[in-house]
Amino acid sequence: MDGSLCLRSNRMPSDIDRLCLSRRNDSPSVAVFVCLHDDDAVRDLLCRPLDIPSLSAHAPEAERLVQESIDDAAGALGAATVRIPGPLRHAIIVRVGSFAELEKTSLRLVALASARNVTHAAARLGMAPVSLTRWLGRRRWLLPILNSLRKCFEHPDV
Repeated sequence: MDGSLCLRSNRMPSDIDRLCLSRRNDSPSVAVFVCLHDDDAVRDLLCRPLDIPSLSAHAPEAERLVQESIDDAAGALGAATVRIPGPLRHAIIVRVGSFAELEKTSLRLVALASARNVTHAAARLGMAPVSLTRWLGRRRWLLPILNSLRKCFEHPDV
């Protein structure tokens, strides 16, 4: 098997021991990446970690990245492109820590703003409505942004 496998140190799979044994016994050409966190004891033991700065560390281009991510999400979901006001883009920059999280947040925001309700948004994203509702519930700071985006879309049956 060729390719790569990315694991999070705080969410290792239950069969990690079996994976380790298979890596020792066979010599597959699979690169295994383990994403560590600041509080991981093993962080500096293995090798010098590659630190990827947060989105807010890219201050000069962060607002453009947020808007481009929203544009990409709109394109992926077949929704209209919308402009997010500067203060709302800044709110996303401050609270979203990574580019992957920005992509997920953008997709979910556009889906929620452009769909008739959470059920339809979740269906467009291929996820359960309860999962989308819980995700949004843990990010109440997104509600003003979502309300702003909803004004850009027409919802005849809301």
